[in-house]
Amino acid sequence: MSAKAVLKRFDKAKKRKMSSWYSHMRECYEYAVPQRETFTKHSPGQKKNTHIYDSTAIIATPIYANRIQQSIMPAGSQWAKLTPGRRVNGQEMIDYAGERVTMQNALEKITDIVFEYINRSNFNARCHESLIDLAVSTAVMICEYDEDQGEIVFDAIPLSNVYLESGPKGKVTGVFWERKDNIRNILAQYPDAVLPEKLKDIEKTKPETELDIVEAMLPDKDGEYALNVMIGDDVIYEEGFGESTPFIVGRTTVIPGEVYGRGPLMRVLPDIKTLNKMAENSLKSAALAVAGVWTATDDGVINPYSITLAPGVVIPVGSNSDENPTLRPLDVGGRLDFHEMEYNRRVDNVNRALFAKPIGDIDDATKSATEIQARMQLDLQDAGADFSRLVNELAGGVIERVMYLLSREGIIPPLKIDGENIKLKFTSPVSQQHDKDEAANLMNILQTAVGMGAPLEMLNETIRVEAIPTFLMDKMSGPAELKRTPEEIEAMQQQKQQAAQAQAELAMMQQEEQGGQGAG
Repeated sequence: MSAKAVLKRFDKAKKRKMSSWYSHMRECYEYAVPQRETFTKHSPGQKKNTHIYDSTAIIATPIYANRIQQSIMPAGSQWAKLTPGRRVNGQEMIDYAGERVTMQNALEKITDIVFEYINRSNFNARCHESLIDLAVSTAVMICEYDEDQGEIVFDAIPLSNVYLESGPKGKVTGVFWERKDNIRNILAQYPDAVLPEKLKDIEKTKPETELDIVEAMLPDKDGEYALNVMIGDDVIYEEGFGESTPFIVGRTTVIPGEVYGRGPLMRVLPDIKTLNKMAENSLKSAALAVAGVWTATDDGVINPYSITLAPGVVIPVGSNSDENPTLRPLDVGGRLDFHEMEYNRRVDNVNRALFAKPIGDIDDATKSATEIQARMQLDLQDAGADFSRLVNELAGGVIERVMYLLSREGIIPPLKIDGENIKLKFTSPVSQQHDKDEAANLMNILQTAVGMGAPLEMLNETIRVEAIPTFLMDKMSGPAELKRTPEEIEAMQQQKQQAAQAQAELAMMQQEEQGGQGAG
């Protein structure tokens, strides 16, 4: 792709974000994540929350990121697994690592390897940073393989530096990453980069000079990704990335026709801004209540344009009362009860949107374990719609990218998750909720039938009783090492049949012997 074409697409993507999204995203960061706000120019270490009076959203946003991560991609666990699709489910053997093993066992081994690399990488830390950006709009991460360390490496890309390009069916395909870096680091990252003539002298004399650099990861018409690194109008480096992009993008709510997501902070931004103003007014009211505002006579001369209402201020007036005292306090009373009620209502709105207090405050009335479990289940159900897109885009994107990198390095065989041959089943708490509901429904059916006095023979005529343990193991994500394979189940059934046949033959022989003795 020509430098002119790449630059044109970058300018269009940047203009789209700057004209429609920039101010909205900046406000969300300004009021809820001020320390991570990089939309405006700043100096390292500068204060970013000097105008914040209410910290409800600031405290709740990291909690939201934690709950999302623990619900979808909990640290240290296998939150997804590879399973055979319908086309290969009947295949008995495949070649894997020089062995002949079942398809299910091979995919279980590959799943173990994939999560071994994920869990020992920096994924959990970088994922949390990206999920904070998700609370505003969109999470963006980079996933690469470090050949020197032999490890998978993740990095969280600040939302302020990313410009997205939408592809077919609303999927994010093109990603532009704009950042500043010095010439020395640029050449260390891209040793084969060719700098324009105007920068070659600076490279030799001032290698610490910082430049604006744009990394454009764009697919071609065949779906092959290519990286174009630009400085100004010049492409200094190009590299093909095949069918997999290192950029992983996750969103929750997306409006048709838009490429960026709308996170919960956007939905409750009016409440957050109102809380901040109410907290500011509360501090002023508290200061007025403590120091008071006073009036004093000035012989009937007063300039209304010089009056300032502030704690401890004395306002000159012509007279204070019938007794005409020289100095007296000014009544500044208000409806503090209404203010507190409205303030608490908006705090609750923000906390509910960010899943910050699903079971209330610690000083609330004690709740039973059943109520807590029911509340948590309702929260997962309410969040299911938002999480479904995130699970597929972010969690699924991580698995697909890691599998691509490991297969490229020859660590696992080349596999593609297409739903027909190989499926990806998520086993996180959110993904398991539907399976748990199905298991609970089955248990209710069985309990009801047994309670009505239905014998086992009748149940066996209605449902396949022998398949119930396997169904429950699958739906409730029982340990894979305890589950028998279809081959083992078939072998056990054959053994039972052979034992029953042998028992029948033995009984027949005994009957024949007894008949012969009776005849004798």
